[in-house]
Amino acid sequence: MFHNPLSLLRNRTKSKSNKSRRKNRVQNGRRLGHESLEKRELMATDLVGVVRGANHYLFNTDPDSSHEMDVSYGLSGDIHVTGNWTGNGASYPGVVRRGSPDGLLHWYLDTDGDPTHEREFAYGLPGDVPVVGNWDRSGGDNIGVVRNGGEGLLHWYLDTDGDPTHEIEYVFGLVGDTPVSGDWNGDGRTDVGVVRAGSDGLLHWYLNTDNDVWQEDEYAFGLPGDTPVVGDWNGDGRDDVGVVRANSNGSLRWHFNTDRDVWAESTFDYGLRGDKPIVGQWRLPEIKLSGNDLVGNSINFGTALTGANVPTRSITISNDGNTTLALSSFSVSNGFQILSTPPTSLAPHASTSLTVGMRTSLPANYSGRLNFRSNDGNELSQSVMLQGKVEIPSPEIELVGVSNGQTISYGTVLKGSTPFTRIFSIRNVGNAPLTVSRPADVSGFAIGWNVPNTILPGRTHAFTVTMSTSAAGSFAGSILIRNNDTDEGWTNFNVSGTIENPSPEIDIVGLVDDVGTTDVGAGPVGSTIARTFTIRNTGTATLAFQSATVPSGFTVTGIPNQLAPNASTQFTVNVDTRTAGTRSGWLRVRSNDADESSFDINLRAQVLAPPTSNYGAVLSYQSITSSSGIMVLKHVRTYGATANNERIYADFYGPSGNRVSSDQRIGDFSYAGLHYQMTASAMSNGNFAAAWVVKKYGGETEIRSAVMDPYGRTVGAVDRRVSISYSQSFASPSIAVTSAGFEVYWVNEANGTRWRRGFNLQGQAITGETLV
Repeated sequence: MFHNPLSLLRNRTKSKSNKSRRKNRVQNGRRLGHESLEKRELMATDLVGVVRGANHYLFNTDPDSSHEMDVSYGLSGDIHVTGNWTGNGASYPGVVRRGSPDGLLHWYLDTDGDPTHEREFAYGLPGDVPVVGNWDRSGGDNIGVVRNGGEGLLHWYLDTDGDPTHEIEYVFGLVGDTPVSGDWNGDGRTDVGVVRAGSDGLLHWYLNTDNDVWQEDEYAFGLPGDTPVVGDWNGDGRDDVGVVRANSNGSLRWHFNTDRDVWAESTFDYGLRGDKPIVGQWRLPEIKLSGNDLVGNSINFGTALTGANVPTRSITISNDGNTTLALSSFSVSNGFQILSTPPTSLAPHASTSLTVGMRTSLPANYSGRLNFRSNDGNELSQSVMLQGKVEIPSPEIELVGVSNGQTISYGTVLKGSTPFTRIFSIRNVGNAPLTVSRPADVSGFAIGWNVPNTILPGRTHAFTVTMSTSAAGSFAGSILIRNNDTDEGWTNFNVSGTIENPSPEIDIVGLVDDVGTTDVGAGPVGSTIARTFTIRNTGTATLAFQSATVPSGFTVTGIPNQLAPNASTQFTVNVDTRTAGTRSGWLRVRSNDADESSFDINLRAQVLAPPTSNYGAVLSYQSITSSSGIMVLKHVRTYGATANNERIYADFYGPSGNRVSSDQRIGDFSYAGLHYQMTASAMSNGNFAAAWVVKKYGGETEIRSAVMDPYGRTVGAVDRRVSISYSQSFASPSIAVTSAGFEVYWVNEANGTRWRRGFNLQGQAITGETLV
């Protein structure tokens, strides 16, 4: 055997034409990584597949991306190979296993697609790379190994007779190359080759067709990291090159080259990242069971009656493989029968139906299996679980609207009101006629029965149970329905309810009879102090009011003569404010409420003395009550001053009339002139908004405003100018409370127009002047 020196192999060839051709291909090959590859259907002689996990072979036979056939073969750690081991044109799995006691690689080759091997060879050493090919044109594939020869070259040891020694040896390739084999020139013999990562960032294929150390062809195709694959992609009898690359979505994309340029003629997505690509001519049957009656691997016949028609279930048997599927040895367990036997064979992609029945001659719980065999090597035996039940016809009672033994409460209703009726139903959920008898009436309840004595299977009939309201009292009892249900000879449920006499019930919202003190309010002499209460009848009879005893210093208006059930009305307690002082006493409202014949309220109010001021004479005042207290706004003429020195002050009181602060200035007194025509309102947050007119010495007027809290403290600015323009005729300010704060209105008496401007709760303007 001639061994060429390492230097000669690394130089590869001295042919000028070969060098020129290789240089051109390498330059063109740089475009491979950037050119968008056309994705076309894979239609070829050789087919693709992958090995997933330790031993799951998935074979593809059509242009889609899902497998049609699968075989489980080998053990974890095995090296996966495929080949035409028998010479019949079909490729089958094989594995190469290390770790044998004899120190050799052991080849376990399958020839029928089942999980066990038919051939075993001991060939090669640990560390060798297994290769497969038809080395001698014998018609079938042989085994071989590629070994590091020690001088930096790869040695190919090829076997043709199945013994542990090689018949053919080649020296071709460098250590680190990926060995590949294929019939590069279509002469029927498998040749050798290697794939090497080039300095140009592409994979270079060096293919040998004459068994010397020189490559006859060199191609640039693929990228580092790709997995090289070899196959006859277009059926021209010559093996082509290809690579498999992982997509970003985790799938594998196969790139096929059939004319040995730098372009892929087609691409195909098949497999997942981590799978090992394989190529071959798959010729296997693949059995598949399907059908609506098949759930998982089980068929359920449900429940049938003795003597009824035989219930049937069907499954579809399909051959997803590409060679004939053989079927045989059909059998079922006792209680079941095969009603339609499939043919003994199925052509590729054909299907047939198998129908199984459950016998109904005897009552029983049936459980068994449908068994048959096929030549699908990975699924030689098929076994489908069968189950069903045959029973004697029997009635079965079911109550609708109530459960057996349940108590139905009718609650509490008034004597003389409309009788309370509930509707219930009896349903026969069995498979034989159900006979029932009318139940006896229960004290306080009447049964409306229009149910036939016999209820057919699947039928439902209703009846009523009405609680009478003619007499007061508590009523309860059991409604018993006798029937021929074998496990429920009688069915019952309970009813209960209460009938009570109507009665009135007084309720004054927010108050409890004869508990605590109710503050009506506070205000200065001459002001209005009043509080409105809501009175309700929460009872079931008319509430009649007999009298109201009112304490001195108070008056009451609005108490009606009577109030219907669930009705409400309002009454008002007013305080006599003609003189200052504390008002208190009991308001007693008498009615026909049986347990509250007199509803007693302890009233209290505070009438404040007319306001005074330390700064002058009080010309006028007004009292404003908020949820937080009382503000008494005072128009004061300061001592020793003319009418041009009138100012606005205020006193502040708590809700019960206790003084909080007094003579608090409202507005900025630096505005010399007349401050008058004051107005104020309570806002939603318990603060007070005030507005007034300022008339300057020159006669000009403007509208000003301020916000005060219940303690007399200014909120925001001391005061703000409401009117943007000046006039000698602004007058009559008024305030309207809004959800956002308040609005100030005023009149321009010169032209009779009315204006407004909006402010928030802090007194900041939120709108401009607007003509109303």
